[in-house]
Amino acid sequence: TIAGPTAAGDLSVALYEVMGKRFSGSSSNINIGQINDLLDELVLIKSSRSSGSSSTSSYAGAGNDAGIGGSVNHNWRAFSTMNSQSSSARSSSSASYFNKRRQRVRWVEKIIGLGLSPLEHKWLVRILLQKLEIGVGWKSILNYYSPWAEELYSANKSLKRLCATLSDPEWVRLRKNK
Repeated sequence: TIAGPTAAGDLSVALYEVMGKRFSGSSSNINIGQINDLLDELVLIKSSRSSGSSSTSSYAGAGNDAGIGGSVNHNWRAFSTMNSQSSSARSSSSASYFNKRRQRVRWVEKIIGLGLSPLEHKWLVRILLQKLEIGVGWKSILNYYSPWAEELYSANKSLKRLCATLSDPEWVRLRKNK
């Protein structure tokens, strides 16, 4: 099945259109907390340093070690970038690369096993790609919280610092008096 012209350049819309033609069901029962847990798992996979770490969520099937297509070891290009490393570092690095790849494949298989609707897949892809396109920009959202939020965020690009500053009654009092 091929996606229509409206999907050109937008993976989430292409996925939505293709899956819409194949999907015959209703929405899943997954909630935002479960999606957040799955996204946290993906972050752990990305940031894991050891080859022995694995995800512990219980939302869907574990998948197989071979990954999609039957073999994980077909990516020969991963080895061409390791020429300057020592032999032991090279084998450790390649094992880590393939272990992370295997974990990512399992994560995707877990997502597929959840039985998400095409619309839910579309929004999950948009979240992953950080391309929500909801018609409201970050400036509008920050201005909703405080007239000083945009300025504070632009100065340090830290939501944690922004929230801490805006929740400080002394800072707000001084700012209002200016």
